[in-house]
Amino acid sequence: MLIVDGEKDPYVLWPLHVADDNQRRKDDRDPATRAGRCKSSTESANLDLLRSTAVILVFVNHLLLFLGLTHEGEFLRPLGRWGVQLFFVHSSLVLMMSLERQNRFQYASPYSAFLLRRCFRIFPLSVLFVVVVCWFHLPLGHLESRAFLPAQFGAITIASNLLLVQNITGSESVLEPLWSLPYEVQICFVLPLFFAGALASKRVAPLLLIWAGACIAYLALDALDLPNGMLRYSPCFLAGVVAYKLGTGSPRHWPASAWPIFLLAITIAFLLRPGIEAGWVCCLGIGLAVSRFHELSDGSLREACRLVARYSYGVYLSHAVLIWLAFDHLGAWPSPRAGVCSWWRPPWFPHRGADDRARSLSRAPSGRDFGGAHPPRPCTE
Repeated sequence: MLIVDGEKDPYVLWPLHVADDNQRRKDDRDPATRAGRCKSSTESANLDLLRSTAVILVFVNHLLLFLGLTHEGEFLRPLGRWGVQLFFVHSSLVLMMSLERQNRFQYASPYSAFLLRRCFRIFPLSVLFVVVVCWFHLPLGHLESRAFLPAQFGAITIASNLLLVQNITGSESVLEPLWSLPYEVQICFVLPLFFAGALASKRVAPLLLIWAGACIAYLALDALDLPNGMLRYSPCFLAGVVAYKLGTGSPRHWPASAWPIFLLAITIAFLLRPGIEAGWVCCLGIGLAVSRFHELSDGSLREACRLVARYSYGVYLSHAVLIWLAFDHLGAWPSPRAGVCSWWRPPWFPHRGADDRARSLSRAPSGRDFGGAHPPRPCTE
């Protein structure tokens, strides 16, 4: 049975591990109950703030780097990497919730259904950007101080970017933000196993041991100069699994106003001692704490975070293109006015329709919502 704690946290879904199939079927036949349950399981102002913070940190970092306002070794330089690690924690937690909701439906192959939904969520927009960048040979593969540098548009590089396997083939990313997407895709293959383990475990201690084991395994392989693949960021994803486990029935005692302060404090803690190990620990701190805070209640803040989080994937992929267009290609650099006008010129996000399209496909992968022309064939050198 699944219930919603409507008085304290109306947007958080709490699972009860005592099954009540008759009541569940009765609730599923009630449209009002079904609609309320759907909203409660997919919306959280606290998680929206986490995701909004992640994308804003990445955007600010790349903007400062392109304008030459931050350099190697400076305090703000690791902001972008920290933002990506926040993305990993958020994605893992939200996908665990998605697997919980999926359990209510009778899929012939739940594992395949989960992977298919993720493919429809991630690949349409990423393929679109890869095709555009390769077709026009846009120099967006690497971001250095005051300059974007192009990647090599070879056949293997293009194929790796289309399939999001750059970390396996050792290929460059043709668009700077694409480097993180292979990790987002590949973690989906093992998340259902962690979900099953989280349900089977009565306590969070086994998950913490797995987190520690992943950290030790990466450090050992790195010391031996052996391939470590997903292990580099697996502790970040496992922090989201820990957050999910702690959120199943844990009381919320900490005030909502402390959640933004906590995010700021842990961001500063990371910046004071940046590094992959510090990122693991800070991500675990978020995983241990996120379920303790009450939901944000400020209406304007909730709406702003909801809007940014809703289109964060599109913003993440498009912001490098927009920075390049505003400050370099259009000859506006270093004019801040031209850059701001380019960013805010209607429509608000040029990728908004594509982002909505990807989201609709991820929710209905049965083939009824397919259509549109095939993208142009990418050019190769």
